[in-house]
Amino acid sequence: MSRRHRHYPDPEVEDHFEDSTQDEPSNSLVTSTKESKGGRGPNVLMAPVPEKDRAVITPLNKDAWITNPMKKNVSSTITCLIKAHYPGTYRPLDKHGKQVPEDEAVVIAHYHNFSAHTRITILKEFLLCFKFADGREEDCARLFYRKAVERFSQALSHEKSEAKRSLEKHIENMRATELQQDGDAPSHDDFDVDEPQLWKAFPPYWIEQKWWDMLCDLWSDENVKKVSAQNSKNRMEGGGVHHTCGSRSVAMHKQAMIIENAGTDVDDIDVFERTHRHAKGKGQYANKKAE
Repeated sequence: MSRRHRHYPDPEVEDHFEDSTQDEPSNSLVTSTKESKGGRGPNVLMAPVPEKDRAVITPLNKDAWITNPMKKNVSSTITCLIKAHYPGTYRPLDKHGKQVPEDEAVVIAHYHNFSAHTRITILKEFLLCFKFADGREEDCARLFYRKAVERFSQALSHEKSEAKRSLEKHIENMRATELQQDGDAPSHDDFDVDEPQLWKAFPPYWIEQKWWDMLCDLWSDENVKKVSAQNSKNRMEGGGVHHTCGSRSVAMHKQAMIIENAGTDVDDIDVFERTHRHAKGKGQYANKKAE
């Protein structure tokens, strides 16, 4: 396994990413290709756990599961494994049902385009840290796939946001430098932070530059932009996120509350308050819809 895809703590790798970012403002968008700040540095997976000590995952429905004992890093483990095994491209089938040539490979922007072999590898490595409840293995595997789809989508969305923030910072650095040198900072309004082509200078650590370029090209497509804009509009019209669960499901929050309550069951209203108000159920509601 390459160093870039190493799963577990490695001081040498961590030091490499710590020292790899250096801001050098200029009139171009040529920057360091790796950043360790702002959430773009490598995540570190938990080491494999002896089978007898692995937390047991039990599905509650098609969207939620709980772990026994309670664990907070289930979702982050899935995300780390997806990043570590991201294949970059895949070869779709042509009209004759055969894979297209390698030079016509398409960038992977959805988890279902990961090869079956890669998806199985991700699941197997996940099961080195957790285990599925006896007799519920098939239900757990289906739920794992749904969560992997979601986590990969969220990972790409996060990297888009990070690229925009990096671009904004770079533009501000250019303005500050030119102001010091010339006494008057020219306009940089021609840099549109929402333009994916300008994100190419800020790839995340887990995506090779050539794949990141292909993703930016995909996101620049007008049809893709229209779909993305419509999806954003639908989310806004739906009131946006109206809970405070984070990456943990309501069921997992309830499980944590029962543990805090010395094993005694908790009222569903209390669970709603915990998962829809800030400050662990004591602050303001997430939004008007939740209230």
